[in-house]
Amino acid sequence: MIMGAKQTFFLFLRGINVGGHHKVNMADLRKLLGQIGFGKVQTFLN
Repeated sequence: MIMGAKQTFFLFLRGINVGGHHKVNMADLRKLLGQIGFGKVQTFLN
């Protein structure tokens, strides 16, 4: 890896909030990903 180069990651989650039970709040998911070190976390709905 080149010094100073940034990496981009994509995380695809299937089956989140489909059935209506045990819903995952997207704001909480973004916050959790930010806490473990990912920056500029965005969610996109298909």
